[in-house]
Amino acid sequence: MTLLVSGCKEKPDPAASDTETKYVRGELAELEQALARRDETKVLVGCTSVMTGFDRMPGDVRAEIAQRCFTEAPRLLLENAVADARERAGKNPDMPEMNCWQLLAEDAFRLMREHPTDDPKLESLAAEYTALCPDRVAKFGRAPSGD
Repeated sequence: MTLLVSGCKEKPDPAASDTETKYVRGELAELEQALARRDETKVLVGCTSVMTGFDRMPGDVRAEIAQRCFTEAPRLLLENAVADARERAGKNPDMPEMNCWQLLAEDAFRLMREHPTDDPKLESLAAEYTALCPDRVAKFGRAPSGD
């Protein structure tokens, strides 16, 4: 049955592929703007949008998606998480458990596990957040290089 179904698949329509690629390039431009504005929500939505066709994209588009969504997005999330954890630690030095509730930090670590990069800034931010919030990081896991 599987052979029959796979044999009936249509060949990809090059025009549809070009249309999808143009759409993703437009979404990447919006994603770049969201990164520049440091808008975490729009960055996460933008990454979700461009990832839907990742495997069908030409190499240059895949490389740009990877740079934006697997390096720049988690870097933004961790920059904001580190800044917030530092600020909270300054206000609540005697209550460290209250300083580490940055909800999107876990997304950054998940992205780093699923799509490892060798970005030194990202690794430095992950190490810094881990030092600030070791119990929190232990709950959702550390990026592979920090094990």
